[in-house]
Amino acid sequence: MTRSLDTEVPFESNGSPPPVFNRRVRLLVWVLDQHDEIGLTRQVFEERGWTVREATAEDQPNTDEGYTALLVEVRLRGARINACSAARHQVSALIETRKLSALVRDAAMVVPSQHPQTTRYFMYRKPPTDAGPIARRLWDCWISIGGADVPRMVELPGEASPSDAVADLRQRTLGGAAFEEATHGVRLQVGPRRPPATDQTTGSRPPSRATRLWPNMLVGCVCLVFLLAGGSASSALPPPWNVLCLLPAAALTWPVGRWVTSNETRPAPVQVVVGMVITGGLSFIGYVFVEQSPGAGIRSAIALPATGLGLLLAIGAWHAVRDSWLSRNAHWVLPVAATPIAFVLPYAGKLLHAVYLTDVFGIPADAVSVPFYWQFLVALKPLALMLAVLLLFVGAAGWVKYFHWTSGLREVTLFVWPLVLLVWVLTVIQVGIEDAGNTANRAAATARAGKNPTQWFGIQGNLMCVTPLTKKTSVFNGPIPHHPVLTFGTTGDHVWAWDPVRNRSADRTWKTFRIRAEEVSVTPPASGQKGPVCQQKDT
Repeated sequence: MTRSLDTEVPFESNGSPPPVFNRRVRLLVWVLDQHDEIGLTRQVFEERGWTVREATAEDQPNTDEGYTALLVEVRLRGARINACSAARHQVSALIETRKLSALVRDAAMVVPSQHPQTTRYFMYRKPPTDAGPIARRLWDCWISIGGADVPRMVELPGEASPSDAVADLRQRTLGGAAFEEATHGVRLQVGPRRPPATDQTTGSRPPSRATRLWPNMLVGCVCLVFLLAGGSASSALPPPWNVLCLLPAAALTWPVGRWVTSNETRPAPVQVVVGMVITGGLSFIGYVFVEQSPGAGIRSAIALPATGLGLLLAIGAWHAVRDSWLSRNAHWVLPVAATPIAFVLPYAGKLLHAVYLTDVFGIPADAVSVPFYWQFLVALKPLALMLAVLLLFVGAAGWVKYFHWTSGLREVTLFVWPLVLLVWVLTVIQVGIEDAGNTANRAAATARAGKNPTQWFGIQGNLMCVTPLTKKTSVFNGPIPHHPVLTFGTTGDHVWAWDPVRNRSADRTWKTFRIRAEEVSVTPPASGQKGPVCQQKDT
């Protein structure tokens, strides 16, 4: 009797396979028929965790003279697509690197045999014998949703009946409760009715699963659209029209509940409640989607794709770090990587504050008092953008790893990706600096318009009137104007102010002047017809 390649053959190997895998690829490798070459090849392969055995006549009918056939099983984790090519490339690359006298002749994905269809039954407690009719109906509802289940479950092959499940439960206890006919019963898991394994009229097998599912999927998609649209319309329309929009949900409650619970006879209240949960939940999602974003159709349309992209990137990042060096050493890598952030963020915050004050207003950053915690918060925005860019690259790398697209390009990938990531990190820093400068320019334009600019991470500018207290006043870049100027508070012995009106030079610093704090009085301006005004003269 011929044994197929799919049959599991015990491997005699001292190597330890990878701890987690979901793909198995077997490769036929010809090795030079010399004892040293065969031993070295087996040793090198087993060091990688691959199982190796000699090929039998069923695996390799014949080999060229001077060669011995080995069967190598490479175990991978990832998608089915490209798994065979990735395994072949790994073995060929190892042969080339270690200069082995071997050749990969064939590779095939190990396809496990299909498991038969099974039926799962749960064991439950029957209602008390002295229970009244109302209590029995309530108990039946409680049984249908699993409230009366005993922690015992049996799974039988094929389309098993309740009597088969009872007979199987009576054979053993496994340390749990023994099945008793008077106090226990069995039920199916809540779900729709499954199609029969064979056609009842002709006895032939039914169409494939995909052929049976697509009509149900089409009907389900139509119901989903109706329910989401009804919930959205109920939020957008005024009463009483919003109530009419919920009629599709009310009409679909009974059919949906009955279909979801159709694999077994269940009480009508359970079917209604299940239908209400499904239809009401979908309608509520549509209602909340419109209610939380009124008048923002474009933004709402972008929110869903952006959320989906974020989920894809998060899943890709998980594929990238799982079973990797980082995941195995995360207990010390993450603390070491996070420790410098506490020292880097304040310096980054000082840099952004300096860009805001010095580059646009010509005021030294040390001349403005900013609370310490704002230096952390102002640097969080570039840090968040940097982490988003990092998530983008790590997520993409994870999907590349999952689909085995790095085969043959590993060296190029390891060289190019860090450079691209470095370029993006530097770009994020540049974007953060430009954002601080643009915010300062908007604040300057607001001050020219006679209004106080909004606060920016602890920096609050105010239009104030500077009045000399003596006739002789020390002014740097004077004179003191008689109109309001922009100040950011005082620190030390001097007051720095930026004149939004002065236009003597294109240099920004010429619009900034400095005076001693004890020689002037700084007061809020009065309201005028054209904006804030100061009642004083130039000095």
